[in-house]
Amino acid sequence: MVAAGSHFQVPHVSQHPQAAVQQENYAQRHTQMVAAGSQVQVTRVGQNPQMAVEQQNYAQRYTQMAADDASVPHMAPRHTLCVLAASARPLMVLFLPPLPRNLRDSLLAVALSFFLFGYQVQEKSIPFQTTWFLSLTNTSMYSLCLKDGNPLLVFLFVVHALNCHMFYQRGYRMCMQRKPPDRTAAFQPYAQKLDTKPPQKSSIRWDANRPKESILGEILLLVSILLFVQFALTSGGHSGYRKPPMHGDFEAQRHWMEITWNLPVSQWYVQTPDNDLQYWGLDYPPLTAYHSYLMGAIAHRINGSWVSLGHSRGIETPEHRLFMRFTAIVPFVLIYASAVFYLAYTDRSLETKFLTSATLLLYPGLIAMDNAHFQYNSISLGLFLWAYICVAWDRMVFGSIFFVLGVNYKQMELYHSLPIFVYILARSLKKPLVLRATESLLCLLKAAVTVSITFAILWAPFLLQGADHVLLVLRRIFPFYRGMFEDKVANFWCGFSFAIKLNGYFDAETQIRISILFVLIASAPSLVVLFLRPSPKNLRFSLLAVALSFFLFSYQVHEKSILLAAIPALLLLHDLPFQATWLLSLTNTSLYSLCLKDGNPLLVFLFAVYALNCHMFYQRGYGMKMFTERLGAVQGEFLRSLVPMTWLAAASQLGAFLLCLLEAVAVPPAHLPHLFPLLSAFYHCCHFIALLLFLNYFLVYTEWTRRFPPVVVRRKKQE
Repeated sequence: MVAAGSHFQVPHVSQHPQAAVQQENYAQRHTQMVAAGSQVQVTRVGQNPQMAVEQQNYAQRYTQMAADDASVPHMAPRHTLCVLAASARPLMVLFLPPLPRNLRDSLLAVALSFFLFGYQVQEKSIPFQTTWFLSLTNTSMYSLCLKDGNPLLVFLFVVHALNCHMFYQRGYRMCMQRKPPDRTAAFQPYAQKLDTKPPQKSSIRWDANRPKESILGEILLLVSILLFVQFALTSGGHSGYRKPPMHGDFEAQRHWMEITWNLPVSQWYVQTPDNDLQYWGLDYPPLTAYHSYLMGAIAHRINGSWVSLGHSRGIETPEHRLFMRFTAIVPFVLIYASAVFYLAYTDRSLETKFLTSATLLLYPGLIAMDNAHFQYNSISLGLFLWAYICVAWDRMVFGSIFFVLGVNYKQMELYHSLPIFVYILARSLKKPLVLRATESLLCLLKAAVTVSITFAILWAPFLLQGADHVLLVLRRIFPFYRGMFEDKVANFWCGFSFAIKLNGYFDAETQIRISILFVLIASAPSLVVLFLRPSPKNLRFSLLAVALSFFLFSYQVHEKSILLAAIPALLLLHDLPFQATWLLSLTNTSLYSLCLKDGNPLLVFLFAVYALNCHMFYQRGYGMKMFTERLGAVQGEFLRSLVPMTWLAAASQLGAFLLCLLEAVAVPPAHLPHLFPLLSAFYHCCHFIALLLFLNYFLVYTEWTRRFPPVVVRRKKQE
């Protein structure tokens, strides 16, 4: 071993004197390790003859690993001089003249100099510097992307930088790029345990090993990336941009600010000379109207022409667009992002809090609808998340308040109403019910009074107008006269409209009854299980199953309603990582037709990168391992059969992206102008139905096997 150490020393001594001391230390460490291995071998050989061979293998493996560590180059003085020489001129450029462009070029030049001369480039030697340099090269080309009219390419740069940070600039690079360790102390425990697998040289260290003081840094990093993506969308189009006379949903949100600020409450939902309901009449519940009034007051304070009654229709000045973008970004961060961080960082069962937060916060479907198409879905969905947090932690009063607020902001939150109601009802009924009837009744009364008071406060200005006025508001909120669905949406009635045409056989009232019947049938299995076993896990499953049932079979469905199923899917990331991320990827591509209408075709890049990350993190080994570890033996055997479906899921998502590409590039036949949107709706609808069937089956199966476990018959061994 000493001779080997001398062999390591010879080729490096001539290069720099410091290597001699280092290699001598290696020789001493190897000598100690071999001595330790020989001692263990002598003490154990009398007990187990196989021990000697195993310990000898350990000594050889650690010798080879130490030799690999010795071959890692270190920065020499001559390399430092090269770095300074190469960086001198770029640094001098900063002073003549000090422009932002010169600063950017100088930073790139210095990074390149450090990359070329600071270290000898070898495999697994400098992941931190390499990924840092790659991120800077991406952003250096963004000016060219702007000239070419592709501002949304910044999404690719951001996600690549985030991946580099997660993989190479966090715990992983600390394992790969480190000082040579002292393996003498680590050898003895492994030798005594007789583990046939030696410790790995490097492995991915997830957030379970992160220091507690890094939580704030992680949150700030994610919020910075979120804000960057949201502001990048301000350079793209939005719903109705330069499309008179209606100007799309962007104008609808602005027009509601105009109406609520200039007219009394009694005229908000009523046809008047100053309020033409045919031009984006207010059709959302009162909390949306109050929010529009607040935004209208702020807009009037900044620039009164933005909400001038009858004179501000179709305004598209850059200043007003920036103001409207801010009105969507601020509540997204304050309501939705705060709920995501609270949900992730207060759950002690989550080991990958950073990954979970990033997956929930950067879900591109919600970002595209709120910041590109332009709506305020994050407010109602954020209130729903807060309601789920409170209800799942047995804070029923606060949960009821948050959910009522969500329903009164957007009536589509009724998609989540049945599971929330059943869960509160089941948790309020104390067992045994006969002996604890009074306590159960008090819990139910508390929830009922909370809901009633919250509704009464929100509807008070309209209740004072009389019952007839309340009915007028309800007719505006639930516009059943519009038909089964609007535009091309990936639900059952639209996806199978080529074969099932209810409009030709039934009137509107009958169609409503049919849709209600289908929704109840599809929702019944999960609701029954939730009532019998009201646990937070079953609540998450039921929320997704019922939301999918409403989206697929309910009456008057928008394409944006798929977000109401996507948020419960995000809650199931650590219960069903494989199926949940599969569904999330499909919900993104199902919205692509709307992105094309808004003039944002490059959003497909954001959808593709999100799907790739979901496949890497949740649909491969890590996701399946995390899934099976959280379940029992019976469910684990059931889920191991799903591992071959990984490639099926990848092919399914690839097919969805091919349909997006076809819809964006190909020209449909003249006699079938809506061929590609209908084909996409049918494709996604089939997937949603299959996932709904799986959810109901899996939920019933797991609860049944938990209550009635299979009987294992053990046969006696034959003598």
